[in-house]
Order: sequence, then C-alpha cells, then structure tokens
Amino acid sequence: MQQSQYPSVELPNAAGGVRVIAGEFAGHKGPARTFTPIVMSTEAEIRRAVDDLKSGHFGKLPAG
Repeated sequence: MQQSQYPSVELPNAAGGVRVIAGEFAGHKGPARTFTPIVMSTEAEIRRAVDDLKSGHFGKLPAG
C-alpha cells in the first residue's frame, strides 16, 4: 500500500497528526487489514522536533 492511501487526522491544538493504517480513529478508517484493533503512525514527536529546530534550538528526530 502507498502512504497516500492512509487517512491523516490532525490532532487538536497542533499536537501532531495520526496516520490511520488499519482500524478506525476519530471517524477515519484505515485501508489495511490486521489482527489487532488499530494500527497507526503518529507525527507528534517529529513535529515537536521540527518546531524546536525552527526556533533555533537543537531537536531530535525519533529513529525507526
């Protein structure tokens, strides 16, 4: 599956985003099938790290 097929849900207060891979989150259903209730990828840690870099501070990006 292509990453563009997964719905992306923005969290309130610019807290990040959730890409729904399988299952349902906030009314958005992921296209993949799985044996677990939900699989998702979050962007919150990356967004915080980028915001730190924008403001001139050192940030880190999560590995893997």
